[in-house]
Amino acid sequence: MSPEITPPMMLPLKKKNISMEKSMQSLKDRMKDVQPIEGDEDFFPNDSTIVRYLKSRDWNVDEAEKMLRNTIEFRRRTNVIDIDCRWCHERPGFHTMRQVGFDESGRPVIYSNFRQAATHRYSAEDSITHVSYIIENAKLTMKPGISTWVFVVDCSGNDSVICFKNEF
Repeated sequence: MSPEITPPMMLPLKKKNISMEKSMQSLKDRMKDVQPIEGDEDFFPNDSTIVRYLKSRDWNVDEAEKMLRNTIEFRRRTNVIDIDCRWCHERPGFHTMRQVGFDESGRPVIYSNFRQAATHRYSAEDSITHVSYIIENAKLTMKPGISTWVFVVDCSGNDSVICFKNEF
């Protein structure tokens, strides 16, 4: 085979890589007007963040931009990098969701068990704060190249009758 001829099976990968690079550059260009959040520069601007948002929207630049802008605004508004869950400090084990370690690939494993759920109610804000706290702290434990988590939801002890008694 001469060096000028590219095997056919390699063409789609090459085209896909070019398309991915164009999408990344396009999203970066569109996001130039967004100021990074002080102390949160590891989130944005960051190539791994750009790729994650493009992947999550099947490489649709318009959708990725919308989602990324909304996320940055949420992170700015809630100061998510400094978020702290008071319940985790005041009553360890209070929540049913916690990081329990890592899988064989090095991804953080987040575990939740319905059997451990308390019968009292806490606010939606408490729940959002706790989940944000868990995810932000899991991110701190992730090695470079790891961009996903494993969520294990243990439904043992879940009584659907109890779930549907609650007023939503």
